[in-house]
Amino acid sequence: SAQDILAQLDAAFRRISSIHYRKFSQTSGVEEELIDESWYQAPRTIKAHLRNGRAENWHLLRDTAMIEFEPASRQRSDESAIEQEPGWLMQIHLQNAKYLQQWYDVTAKKLTAPPAFLASLYQGQAPTQLYLLTGTARSSSGVGYPPVVKVEYVADLERGLIVGRREYWHGVIGSGREEELGKTESVSQWKAYPGGV
Repeated sequence: SAQDILAQLDAAFRRISSIHYRKFSQTSGVEEELIDESWYQAPRTIKAHLRNGRAENWHLLRDTAMIEFEPASRQRSDESAIEQEPGWLMQIHLQNAKYLQQWYDVTAKKLTAPPAFLASLYQGQAPTQLYLLTGTARSSSGVGYPPVVKVEYVADLERGLIVGRREYWHGVIGSGREEELGKTESVSQWKAYPGGV
């Protein structure tokens, strides 16, 4: 069930001691651009460097506090309490399972082969613990902005990571499709370091 997959994913993620995660934006015909970089240290510390155009921000999440820094002045610009699960900022871990279950009807399916958009990550190997979680919005208008009517997560339980995420938005009027693929995020490569890191 989806509940079992979420619980197993969380347990697998808790076994991870350290991750350095880099996210690139890639648009067809445009060179890849590094848009954020996160460092996770178990049990609940995340340091993140986010870039949005020319603006840059550093965030430090520790337990239930998030501190934001201005890189130029090296001063704290904001501090707030958060009530999210550890790892919510890192898109390799499912972003707040409670949120997903609150707004979506979630189903789970075991995959016998990785989806085509993850083929290069697995390079012909057939992972044994790969699952597809599909969330269909409970509201016909969708969730968030742009409104997401369906979301898919590909979970690799062996590694304890979300390796792919797809958002589906409302179809273009007149296209005959109720939903269209709006956004894809995927892990493109990984490297294991000595000591299980």
